[in-house]
Amino acid sequence: MSKNKRGRPRKNLPLRDKGTPELMVKRLRLVQGGDPTLSTTPIDICYARKIISAEQYNAGLVFLYLHRSIFGKPFPISNTSKLMSPIRSRYSPNKVFKRDIHNWLMFKDVSDFVIKEAGSNHYKYMKDVVVYQEQPPYLVEELPNPRHNKLKRMLHVGLNVISDWLNEKKRR
Repeated sequence: MSKNKRGRPRKNLPLRDKGTPELMVKRLRLVQGGDPTLSTTPIDICYARKIISAEQYNAGLVFLYLHRSIFGKPFPISNTSKLMSPIRSRYSPNKVFKRDIHNWLMFKDVSDFVIKEAGSNHYKYMKDVVVYQEQPPYLVEELPNPRHNKLKRMLHVGLNVISDWLNEKKRR
């Protein structure tokens, strides 16, 4: 028997919000009755408010993953790594892996497909919301406004096209 398995079994406690009361209220207000853990990015908030479907949400996350795997995060948290001397390891930044080439080709294919099917305006707006995390006005304002329907439609179209592309890739 293992040393680590002794004693009373641990309970799986429910997740709780460990933020300050003000942050808890802010998260609840952002998702408007949805899951407060989905209040970090605009695409999460759209999914928590049921503005986009689960399939569109997953398509947005795949697009975000592909973009980050190629270009990195658009807003790096810290620049201290540039100040420090590099750590010698086996990893060489000049080395190109098959996975990197595959991700680049997939990102190029999906970007071209979205621009061809939906148009560059839809692609740009969808990329601003998903990758650059720009808050759309319909997430900030509390009262619904009919002029926001066009922006929601642009996001829907962009994510639907990515979802269609992913489903097409699965069939092959």
